Amino acid sequence: MNSESQSLSLLIGMAGSIGLLLWGSLTVRAAVEDTFATTLKALISHGGGLRGVFGGLVAAICLQSATATALLTTTLLATGILGLGAAMGVILGADLGSALVARLLFLDLSLLPPLLIACGVGLHLIANSWRMRSLGRILVGVGLVLLSIQWMKSVVAPVANQPLPGDWLSVLESVPWLSILAAALGTWFAHSSVAVVLLIASLAHSGVIPQSLFLPMLLGANIGAGIIALPMVGRRNVAGRSAVLCNLLFRVLLALLALILSSSYVPYLERLSVDPGEQVLFLHIGFNAVLVCLFLPFAGQVAEAIRQWVELRQQGDGSVALSPAGSGLDPELLEFPEQALACARREAGRLGDITEGLLSRAMEMFDASDRSEIERIIAADREINLRNRAIHQYLSEARRHISEQALERELDRTLHYSSTCLLYT
Repeated sequence: MNSESQSLSLLIGMAGSIGLLLWGSLTVRAAVEDTFATTLKALISHGGGLRGVFGGLVAAICLQSATATALLTTTLLATGILGLGAAMGVILGADLGSALVARLLFLDLSLLPPLLIACGVGLHLIANSWRMRSLGRILVGVGLVLLSIQWMKSVVAPVANQPLPGDWLSVLESVPWLSILAAALGTWFAHSSVAVVLLIASLAHSGVIPQSLFLPMLLGANIGAGIIALPMVGRRNVAGRSAVLCNLLFRVLLALLALILSSSYVPYLERLSVDPGEQVLFLHIGFNAVLVCLFLPFAGQVAEAIRQWVELRQQGDGSVALSPAGSGLDPELLEFPEQALACARREAGRLGDITEGLLSRAMEMFDASDRSEIERIIAADREINLRNRAIHQYLSEARRHISEQALERELDRTLHYSSTCLLYT
């Protein structure tokens, strides 16, 4: 096989293995969210500090994604269930949990993937309850992820004796920013830091990349992981965007510090493991562990400062409003709790009318002769979701000005009514 055919086979094999890894991760994430979403929300929303870090770590291991955990956390922030300080603990813990997931997936478990897939498919076929079928999907997803890692190693192994050209290596080693940028872009494109870190570990395990590139590529992957969630958080969710921006800022600062101290980590890696792939993963875990230890004590204060900055920017350009178009939620009344709650009650009543109208037309969707009726029902459902989020955010903003117990009860009652309307859809 000539070099061009070998390069093409390598690229196709790597793309296929990464695609299989992402598919397996998405399968696990969807099954966990469908079955254990309430449990994960309860785990995340109770406690701050180290308890929040532990909750985020467990959630990231279950979801196999720090980004998914961060998005779940921003949802709790938008509804006022979680404060910024506690949310930052959860997000930092999720980063560490994602690093531990990468280490677990890199273990040599050659017989486990087919066993998990076979058991998962069998459980999904014979199960009578949706929880057991979801468990079967989780087993299949984990099996696919482990199988993708084995495939990735087998694809990279033939080029172990053919490392990168010397001129490429000299450029990458002399200009580490290129490695950081390439890894960050790859992580953002794949939307999975676990996939990119495992690819780097596989390349290191096969001897394709030298030890001097381990740190820059990992730093790029970690920075890219912080960028993934940013465009996924709505502009109306100011607290959620602030938490994600704070996490990205911490990653960039620690990456700069790690580059400055890059000459001191090599001896410790060689003591931990002789396998270059495992050295990459230990370095990844160390980065995220230092991220927690170094920034957790003042993460809440930094996130609050970022929130104030984001609010000032949004007020300056006027691009973001608290309420959707046609809403009765008046931002100017937030400083007057009784009037603000009256607006929220009226909007909740309007939400109930829209929900009732949607339910009355729901059966028409099955008899529709064209897609126009289906599209109208889908649009109504989206409007309900949008107005529900707007009411929750409006009340969370109004909560700052509420001190009387009666007003607190009224706020909780309005929130409950809004959530009930969403549940019926």
